[in-house]
Amino acid sequence: MSKEAGTLGSRICFINETGALMSAAPSGPEVTENAWTFVGTTGPMTADSELCFAGWNSRQAYEFQARMFGAHHWGYSEVDVLVAVSADGNYNALSFYARNRSISAPSLHWKVDPLAQKDWNFTVPSVNESSTATAAGLNFTVTRRADSQDYKEFVVRFTR
Repeated sequence: MSKEAGTLGSRICFINETGALMSAAPSGPEVTENAWTFVGTTGPMTADSELCFAGWNSRQAYEFQARMFGAHHWGYSEVDVLVAVSADGNYNALSFYARNRSISAPSLHWKVDPLAQKDWNFTVPSVNESSTATAAGLNFTVTRRADSQDYKEFVVRFTR
């Protein structure tokens, strides 16, 4: 089973320009039937290279969900890729996920504590558009790159 061009998966690439020791690793429960689509391994982030993770409905993120008839509750939703970032000894300092649903624009989400913080912060940038944010004491810029053959592309650049 493959995902067609109109509904690509998502890829998040990280670059660390802070001078602080940072790393990233896959996070969240796997979606068993789509786990094979996840690509990316745990590793350090540097200014000289990108550390990338990609997938298609491969992980689950804990978030507030709206259901039919106005009912709301907390639960796990399928996302393309979910990654935990560690910074200067602060394990899982920040979490990011990307989602590309066929009914809405691709988005990148982040929050400090995926189980405690109520809402995920997010951006829905157009291709080549950037936005800046600060979370967990880290400054970063999110840029949406042009789509690759298989993914909607996001770059998270941590800055001083």
